Amino acid sequence: MEEHQSVYTAPQTHEFTEIQSQEPIPCNRSQRFLTLVLDVIFYNIFAFFGGVVLGLLSLVTGPGILSILDGFGAYVFGICLISFYYIVQESLFGRTLGKLIVGTKVVNEQGGKPSFGQIVGRTFARFIPFEPFSFAADYRGWHDTLSHTYVISTRK
Repeated sequence: MEEHQSVYTAPQTHEFTEIQSQEPIPCNRSQRFLTLVLDVIFYNIFAFFGGVVLGLLSLVTGPGILSILDGFGAYVFGICLISFYYIVQESLFGRTLGKLIVGTKVVNEQGGKPSFGQIVGRTFARFIPFEPFSFAADYRGWHDTLSHTYVISTRK
């Protein structure tokens, strides 16, 4: 007896299961370093435009707004810009512009999309002093291990 399938049921393929069962490919240190260099370039460009916007605002509101860039305010402004750069891109797309160019992305420990909290944790862990040196012992930095995330290669 032949089994009939409903016309409303999607056709079954094995293609999706094979793709999902592939092991994620961890990225290497050179990919991580190149991503870091590219992201530094991109967030400095982003900071430049942030400064331009602040300068334009000072034309409208008066020069008082620029006083936030004095001393500690400049440090806080920089942290806010860098945080915005990473949090927005990694929470929406799982990658920054640098990761997109290099072919890597951020995943959680199960290989899925990280939570917003994990992305925020990754971003703030980047501000730990000497954090970039945490890659000397492992391909995962402190901002990966503390947030329980991995950076994997999206290219074979």
